[in-house]
Amino acid sequence: MAAIRRRGRKWHVQIRRKNHPSLTRSFDTRKEANAWAREEETRLDRLQAWRGPVSMHCLSLADLVRRYRDEEVPKKRGAHVETIILDAFLRSALANLSLSEIGPRHFATYRDARLRDVRPATICRELGIFQHMFGVAIKEWGLSLAKLVRRSTGDLDLSAMRRDVQSYSRVAAVEDRANLAHKIMVHRPIQG
Repeated sequence: MAAIRRRGRKWHVQIRRKNHPSLTRSFDTRKEANAWAREEETRLDRLQAWRGPVSMHCLSLADLVRRYRDEEVPKKRGAHVETIILDAFLRSALANLSLSEIGPRHFATYRDARLRDVRPATICRELGIFQHMFGVAIKEWGLSLAKLVRRSTGDLDLSAMRRDVQSYSRVAAVEDRANLAHKIMVHRPIQG
């Protein structure tokens, strides 16, 4: 709770939280002081919710995706397209799992299912978005995702999945060329 008191002609607001520096500010009116105090306490509550040990069980992947979409994506040049991709992902079953349940196998299953609908390059782009999202969550938001993180770099280990998709793409391209060559050779009219 914020402490609001009158000091001279100003209203002085002080917010103290455990593990956070004290926040203070002065305002001309009590109404402005109350509004600022509510806003700052809400921001601190949101920060603490992401750092608490219990939060890993309470937060779903959808919560993480929404926060990334709302806070980080607008800063990017391709924000519109990335928002569409993330909104589509929010409709998948993977988004409803809690962060404590998710492992690389879930993303592998998602990747394999998406490969039936889209080209491999699309999957690589989507996995790149998720990799950045988890990197931001770990490095900037202080979220602990030990199961998903590569120990050496601290990044989400989706790069192996991206390499798998790229190799799948190369194999598929070779098979497509082989099938096309076969069709040309088999269905070619005999000239004579």
